[in-house]
Amino acid sequence: MRGLGSGIFRRDDALEFVRVGARFRRKFSDQRVETAEVTDVAEVLSVPHVRFEFTVQRPGLMPYDGGPRMMSLKRFCRDYVGGLS
Repeated sequence: MRGLGSGIFRRDDALEFVRVGARFRRKFSDQRVETAEVTDVAEVLSVPHVRFEFTVQRPGLMPYDGGPRMMSLKRFCRDYVGGLS
């Protein structure tokens, strides 16, 4: 695995930047919200991947820690929306 530190991807003709410390959000139809914080961007078998920690929030319940995850940069960018501070 080779560390990249960041990755750039295109979404709807706009470029977004995935870097360590950036936060992204994914919403579900059942009102669940996952918030992912990027911990690493690295290349695995020549494919860029994102490592992240995520939390899950559900209406009326305490948020919980979903733990660490890793997925391809392409999939991560399709599933998560950026721009969180």
